[in-house]
Amino acid sequence: MFKKSQAKHEIQFEPDEECPPFRAILSALQIFLPNTISLVMLAALVVQASGESEAYLSWMAFTVLAVTGASMVLQSLRLRYFGSGRLIVTNFNVPFLAVSALALHVGGPGLLATLIVVSTLVQSVLTLHLASLRRIFTPTVSGVVVMLVAVSAMPFIINRAVMPSEGHSTLYFLAPGMAALAAGVLLSLQETLVWRIWICQLP
Repeated sequence: MFKKSQAKHEIQFEPDEECPPFRAILSALQIFLPNTISLVMLAALVVQASGESEAYLSWMAFTVLAVTGASMVLQSLRLRYFGSGRLIVTNFNVPFLAVSALALHVGGPGLLATLIVVSTLVQSVLTLHLASLRRIFTPTVSGVVVMLVAVSAMPFIINRAVMPSEGHSTLYFLAPGMAALAAGVLLSLQETLVWRIWICQLP
């Protein structure tokens, strides 16, 4: 029984080993589709919560896709401090979702751009000195900070963008999200890794 389980989860490829083209294409599609959908959805949520126009949403969606795509290309290269030579999926940082909406609502695109540039520079500096700061930025501290950011700013988005329309039941409005959450929990409890991978496909 142990040998069967061990063979079932045996590593098929080493990190520096070339992946077969067909499997590489399937893996790329599995990453590309849900990542693109979530990027556009989160960008639309920020713009809708901030009260900007649909024209700005089109520009922001294009910018988000272009920047994240360029980041993934850069990470796949080996350029000293930039690039790991590996496929690293980049996406919208969910804890910054509400903060971005607040910045866009209060100060417009200029303040949002400033926030993104400053936060990126701070994150880059912290990453270079992460080894010496690991006793300060422990997983517990980082988790608490992320939760505080979400708890303090998420009500702004919920009140402005995630509310049912007039005349519609709140239960029916929340039903798709609750169904997706239940399906994700059930899949995460499965032993088969193939099913667990598809949790990221849920909306």
